[in-house]
Amino acid sequence: MKEKIKENINKIYKIACLIVLVGVVFTFRTQNLNMSKEIVKSNSNPTKNLNIQVMNRVVDSFKAEEAAAIQKQAEEEKAKQEAEAAEAAKAAAALAPVVPVSDLQAYAHDLVINTYGWTEADFSGLVNLWNRESGWRVNAGNSSSGAYGIPQALPGSKMSSEGADWATNGQTQIRWGLKYIAGKYGSPGNAWAFFCSHNWY
Repeated sequence: MKEKIKENINKIYKIACLIVLVGVVFTFRTQNLNMSKEIVKSNSNPTKNLNIQVMNRVVDSFKAEEAAAIQKQAEEEKAKQEAEAAEAAKAAAALAPVVPVSDLQAYAHDLVINTYGWTEADFSGLVNLWNRESGWRVNAGNSSSGAYGIPQALPGSKMSSEGADWATNGQTQIRWGLKYIAGKYGSPGNAWAFFCSHNWY
């Protein structure tokens, strides 16, 4: 009899433990479900999302405007510097000594043949090219584009890589012009052929 009572008590105890365990699991799952609902509700709040979108657009717009203002300022500064350089070049060119075209072409011929190893045909192409572009005038300026000098560098200040006297010295301009032709066309003959097809080089 005692054994049976003890057995029944054990069964009741096990059932009670099982009920408690089920209750705990149920409570835990309910809490997780409620938390998930709150997260979804928070994320799906249309007003909150709209506010975030508006803020992002305002920030993006501000960044774009700031970048545009910086770029515009840089472009204006560059244009100002180029205009000042062009004016300085004109003023210097007015005081530059006149060098005969034959002397300038002789200097160019020496570089074409002996420095670059090009041909007489290339030199003829160069003469034709710069006859058309500037007439071999050191102070030749294009009022519409701003190109300057014998090779019509754009802007003329590019030729400063060959010397500070780029605005008045034909030899400085010729050295720069031949380097430009070598780098972009390979030879004066090629540059002249391109010019004949496009009317610019």
